[in-house]
Amino acid sequence: FEALRHLSPPEYQMLNNMKLLTTSAVYRMVMQRRLTILQWLALVLLAVGMTVATMEPVVVSDARSVAATRDETEGGALVGLGCMLIVAWCSAFASVSNEWLIKRSTGVLEANFWLYVFGLFPCCWQIWATPGAWPRLLRLEGFSMLTWSIIFCNAVLGQTIAFLL
Repeated sequence: FEALRHLSPPEYQMLNNMKLLTTSAVYRMVMQRRLTILQWLALVLLAVGMTVATMEPVVVSDARSVAATRDETEGGALVGLGCMLIVAWCSAFASVSNEWLIKRSTGVLEANFWLYVFGLFPCCWQIWATPGAWPRLLRLEGFSMLTWSIIFCNAVLGQTIAFLL
């Protein structure tokens, strides 16, 4: 949500949809599959459509006030753009690596094992990097019964969908 501090909601949404383009590029590189001209054209048209749909009409008299508001934000639009670029590329690599793990696994149990193992690394890094995280985690601080119920239901749902598909 750091990007929302520096971007307007339409700009945020437009840059959030950039995940489609980054995922396509990463998919092409990692999975070594060529995209046809028609697929690339569809991606370009989708990006242009997203840009046009999220643009706010700017009246000439308001142009100075928009620029002044932009300069007053903490760090400006470049910080927001940087945040969204990081989000888009992380999302792309996560999606494509999950697809790669699933396609090379022999079964759903092996695929789930590898997905959970690779998901464990960022969680452990966050706990290690956050001061006082281990004691809070051991006390289950901040987790109510509702939270545990939601986690349990999502875990059961995920396993059910994995076995059905």
